[in-house]
Amino acid sequence: SLFTKMPGALDDEHFANLRALYAWMWAHPGRQLFFMGGELGERREWSHERSLDWDLLRDPRHAGLLRLVGELNAVQAAHPALFASDSDPSAFRWLEVDDHERSMFAFQRLAAGGDDLVVCVANLGGIPQHGYRVGLCRPGRWKAALTTDDKRFAGHGGWGGDLEAEAVPWQGCDHSAVVTMPQLSVLYLVPA
Repeated sequence: SLFTKMPGALDDEHFANLRALYAWMWAHPGRQLFFMGGELGERREWSHERSLDWDLLRDPRHAGLLRLVGELNAVQAAHPALFASDSDPSAFRWLEVDDHERSMFAFQRLAAGGDDLVVCVANLGGIPQHGYRVGLCRPGRWKAALTTDDKRFAGHGGWGGDLEAEAVPWQGCDHSAVVTMPQLSVLYLVPA
């Protein structure tokens, strides 16, 4: 199962890694490859000889993972940037791909016509990143469409609120903002 393949010494790290993997996968172009039981965080490999382990949902971390998958589907449906231009190379742009020391990544997805925009920021390392600056191609207020560290998904705290893009060029964008990224988390930012 994906759960048992996640790195980490503790179950909480497995869950955080799995939440980050799912949000990372949903944000990238193309369709998600998801197998039975993945939405529950199954600990056993799927078998046609038994039912899914629905009793796992008694654990808030498994229930949070299931809520996350539902929210990822809802966010994707609400933002054409995450699906409408999957085959258009100009609809995807890396913002940060070389920060191997901090395991930070960022990219933007843009719908055809530029009407919808989603910026995905990922901290795939085990250390929180405070004061991380991310490039934003539009001025104004931005909000979190999703954060995998949200308490609803059995994370630790979620998001601190909207932010204002500053006229500070960064990562090839005319504007940027500073965010705090918990370890093993993914954040989707959209214009407010």
